[in-house]
Amino acid sequence: MFETYLARWRLRPDGDAIHTHGSDLLPVMTQDGAPAMLKLARWPEERAGAALMRWWNGAGAARVLQADQEALLMERATSGRSLLQEAIRGEERDDHASAAICGVLDRLHAPRIQAPPPLRPLADWFGAVRIQAARHGGTLSHCARVADALLAEPQETVALHGDPHHGNMLEFARDDWRAIDPKDRFGERGFDHAQILWNPDLPSAPDPARMARQWQ
Repeated sequence: MFETYLARWRLRPDGDAIHTHGSDLLPVMTQDGAPAMLKLARWPEERAGAALMRWWNGAGAARVLQADQEALLMERATSGRSLLQEAIRGEERDDHASAAICGVLDRLHAPRIQAPPPLRPLADWFGAVRIQAARHGGTLSHCARVADALLAEPQETVALHGDPHHGNMLEFARDDWRAIDPKDRFGERGFDHAQILWNPDLPSAPDPARMARQWQ
């Protein structure tokens, strides 16, 4: 599935392919010998995220080297450092990791002259919560009411990353953390920041003390 783009963009494979629920990825080297990642999108959401990566143009996100409607070639992080591993090492490193993600989001959310590509409003995306609330009630009904109240009065609307967990922030140079794998979301920028507090891969995420500490 990668051969067309390997030939078109003069790339050579540099590792095993990675297959996710929405994309197929292959580590490659460019003809100049630079490490890169070739990503082929299979879902519309992933293609919309690729358009957002092009719009960010390396400011807070991995720099896009080539792109078309189906494929994205972007620079590849090779440092090996992980913000999730940092966060697991204790409160101080956890706070440092969250601060790094906030720094990335500040860059992604910064005003730009050019309008972003078409994105899905958060209110539409939260429609799934309303559907499940109508079916099951209980806690989901409370969640739907809270979401509707917040969505009714957005404070600062921006093009969102949509999924800014630790694994989607990579180090491209020492302490140069930048984002990959955005979703097609537009809305209150606090949505991105709130997700930092709840990464299910982080064992301490459910701890109320952690949430209170980082919220401050």
